[in-house]
Amino acid sequence: MANDVFTPEGAFSLSNPRATAYLMQHGAELITGINETTRATIHNILVRGSQEGWSYDTTAKAITEQFPEFAVGTPYKHIRSRAHLVAINESANAYGEAELQQALAVQGRGMDMEKFWSNVGDERVSDGCLANTAAGWIPVDQAFPSGHMRYPRYPGCRCCMLQRRAKTGA
Repeated sequence: MANDVFTPEGAFSLSNPRATAYLMQHGAELITGINETTRATIHNILVRGSQEGWSYDTTAKAITEQFPEFAVGTPYKHIRSRAHLVAINESANAYGEAELQQALAVQGRGMDMEKFWSNVGDERVSDGCLANTAAGWIPVDQAFPSGHMRYPRYPGCRCCMLQRRAKTGA
């Protein structure tokens, strides 16, 4: 199938057509403190990276090659630079939306779906993410307590979302 994340040879690929479509439409929209020329260039890097299945590191490197000032600066312990923050956050938004849209599509075909907000379980998890996790499994078309339909809640969020067929009965 054209939308599989496996290549014809069966090797895993990070390319995801739904994520790429999201980046084509929304990539780089949330980046602050940049002009439209920079936004357009980063947008193109993000789309190319998604199409080619680049890692965060490869995407961040491509950004810093164009914009060396992105090689520094981040408020998070788990992210090395602004370029990495952009690569991680933009990818998380794209993959999160792709996952949500896939679950909604399955539900649209008659199978009830639900989702779960999964956090990494350490002391740095925000109160909002903890509240989303505490909600447990909820219908896929319902917002989490924070008001978000899917991860990430904010740039640098380390959460993800699980989906499954809704359990029936008890």
